[in-house]
Amino acid sequence: MLVLGAGGAARAAVFGLRAKGAEVSILNRTPATAQALAKESGSKVVKRSDLPKLAFEMIFNATPVGMAGDKHTPLEENELNAPWVFDSVYNPIETPLLKLAQAKGCGTISGAEMFVHQAARQFEIWTGKPAPIDVMRQVLLRQLGALGRRTRRRFR
Repeated sequence: MLVLGAGGAARAAVFGLRAKGAEVSILNRTPATAQALAKESGSKVVKRSDLPKLAFEMIFNATPVGMAGDKHTPLEENELNAPWVFDSVYNPIETPLLKLAQAKGCGTISGAEMFVHQAARQFEIWTGKPAPIDVMRQVLLRQLGALGRRTRRRFR
């Protein structure tokens, strides 16, 4: 697995993936931060220049690149060497990274799924009741203006 970033969301992803036995590589704009996280988690750091010749099972973007109108992507097409791309950014639902990954034929997971499941877990902890995940997802998509036909099908 490749995790982009070394902040809070990246740390959670790295430690969660490692707990499930995944081999994790970290790429961050500040190599020293990536190195510290890699050392702490038993992961490794990769250089961006090496990405075109590496392959991963999944790429997880834990950076804000592509959020709220930012047209940039954290990776270029030749660096997307994984069958799945998960972008933690949820606004917009389809980030530039996810669009690039879809055009390349990768499966994609929007940050909306992570957002909804985090909220659901919090709901369950606070109330002791099962979370209405489908309702929560509908509210989020409605708030983001993403309840078009395509989006509705994709997130059910």
